[in-house]
Amino acid sequence: PGEAVGVLERMIEAHPDHVFGIALYGYVKFMAAGFNEARPAIFRAFQKAAHAFPKVVGGLATAIATGMFKDGKYLSARAHLVLAMRLVAED
Repeated sequence: PGEAVGVLERMIEAHPDHVFGIALYGYVKFMAAGFNEARPAIFRAFQKAAHAFPKVVGGLATAIATGMFKDGKYLSARAHLVLAMRLVAED
């Protein structure tokens, strides 16, 4: 994930409104650095990319929920799992 973070950072510098890049960067940054360090990228993905790529952002929310659950942060895990379910639910 470390190399992917660098590639996506350069891509977002060149194309700051690239919605799919924003979604992927949030996911990859979280996987590489953890929640606290990736928080700005995660929140940007939730805000800017959830409408266009709900399954990618829903996968990110699911990964966060899993990590929070393992850390004993059950309310945060629940909130992220609810978000994931809303994003990936079929109409």
